[in-house]
Amino acid sequence: MDWERAKNFCLLFLFLLNAFLFVSINIFGDKYKLDIDNKIAILDLLEKNNLKFDADLKKFSPKRNMSVVDYKFDFDSLKKIFLNFDVKNIRLNVFDKNGFDCDFELKKKLGIKEIKKICDDIVAQINFLSEANFVLDKWENNFVYYDRCDGFFLMDNFIDINFYDNREIKMKCRYKKINGFVGDKFEICSPDLVLYEFIKCDDVIKKEPKVINKFELVYKIKDDFKKNFLAAEPMYLIIYNSSYEKYLDAYLK
Repeated sequence: MDWERAKNFCLLFLFLLNAFLFVSINIFGDKYKLDIDNKIAILDLLEKNNLKFDADLKKFSPKRNMSVVDYKFDFDSLKKIFLNFDVKNIRLNVFDKNGFDCDFELKKKLGIKEIKKICDDIVAQINFLSEANFVLDKWENNFVYYDRCDGFFLMDNFIDINFYDNREIKMKCRYKKINGFVGDKFEICSPDLVLYEFIKCDDVIKKEPKVINKFELVYKIKDDFKKNFLAAEPMYLIIYNSSYEKYLDAYLK
């Protein structure tokens, strides 16, 4: 009798453990596995359309909108940041709201890694001043930082830095303060359906893309959002041929 009870207890424990793992992976995780048949089908369709997929293919759990508000940088506080570094000829233009432009020169020519270190330090201080979370996303020919919240980039919030002759620096910042997530969660469109829509886009066809370099979920402020507050919605960002960008709605309509 004791053996039977122990056996039944073990079976019940294994059942509850498997149920817990299934729920954890498929419901509570931000990412979960895409159905293997759908994944094979869309990759095969891409190949037939002469498209190589060189990125991660992930499926996302339901998401909410991101609330944002206008933000104005304080001119004096911002200029102090640049004065903390060994630079000269600072030309700073702060807009009434949502950003600034700044040009300055290094006192001597520096290597790319040294310039990047200075830019990283400046951005870190801008993050502290504005309570943003600008994170470096790419730095092939210039440095681009995007504001990140809960693991997702808000593409409208960015710091774009270009440098010339290893001395002249031009910085452009656009920023709306993120107030967190609002509203109900909505289902995210499956990646294979998004890629199918991507294949059919006229501008994509005309550019004859060959390689998809990046496929990820980001947030963008929608121009047609008609509410009492600004909001950003999840979008799929597809970068192809290393230079072209395409945004597609992520919510399942």
